[in-house]
Amino acid sequence: MKLKSILIVVVIFFLQACAVGQKRTLLKQADRENIKSLELYNLIIQDEVRPAVELSNVAGAGLAFGALGALITASVDSSINKGRSLTSQDLIEPLYNATDEIDYRKILAQEVNASVSSIYTLKTKKDLAESLLLSDPALKTKLAGLADGEYLLALSSFYGFMENSKTLNFETAAMIFKKRSGDAKKSVPQPIYFNRFNYISKSVGNGAISSIAEWSNNNGELFKSMLNESAKEISHQLKYDLQNTVNLECGKSVQVNVFGFNGVKIKTKAVLISENNARAVVRSRNDGFLYSVPEFTSIKQDSKSNCQ
Repeated sequence: MKLKSILIVVVIFFLQACAVGQKRTLLKQADRENIKSLELYNLIIQDEVRPAVELSNVAGAGLAFGALGALITASVDSSINKGRSLTSQDLIEPLYNATDEIDYRKILAQEVNASVSSIYTLKTKKDLAESLLLSDPALKTKLAGLADGEYLLALSSFYGFMENSKTLNFETAAMIFKKRSGDAKKSVPQPIYFNRFNYISKSVGNGAISSIAEWSNNNGELFKSMLNESAKEISHQLKYDLQNTVNLECGKSVQVNVFGFNGVKIKTKAVLISENNARAVVRSRNDGFLYSVPEFTSIKQDSKSNCQ
């Protein structure tokens, strides 16, 4: 299914995150020790990457929320925006053609299976990530069927171009649920663990035609490498966070550029967790989310640090 010219669809996953203030919920030690096996529901609802489209007018935005997903639709009715969408579709067509054989559902499933199964027993390992949103009733049914010591790990991922197609941004939201007696009475079961994991690529080209051309070059070599690297980085972040027992690490204070839900780049303070010559992994001081970023700026250590 190709990008529609008059409809922008932005998929934001895991509405339950709002219930926990859009911040990390640490997995308690008691639950960590009680997990005998995990049932994994690894969701990637989109079929392909979408170009970043700059709009001059957006009208008729609507919201339709579900327990494990939210859909924001914006109907674009101006001729200017229609032209821009069509142009973006034309620009990204060579990239679609160059990467038609690549399946991110398979790439991410392989990395997630390897990372999670190295610390917990997975009930089943699927070669492909799921493509169907898990509804509230389906979630309740899965939880009701869990045995003692069995927990549900639900992942949902989205990826797309940012900054007029200069940057690729990958995001995975993770939640762990366990069977609880009161869940049947609740409209939406609450997770015992939540966090978001992000991969932000380096900036490529000057935007639009320039950037798409570079992403498409050599049969999409750079784009393919970012897909593979993002899957590895996000899976490593997930494994690290599931084993982590502190709210905030005591590392170097840094500032990094990340993307908000509206696609705008913002600066956030973070703690440096690890780095190599090309990338760094940091934890946001604001919400506890993890980011793999191409660069960071060191800042003065806060006088009052809440690291543990």
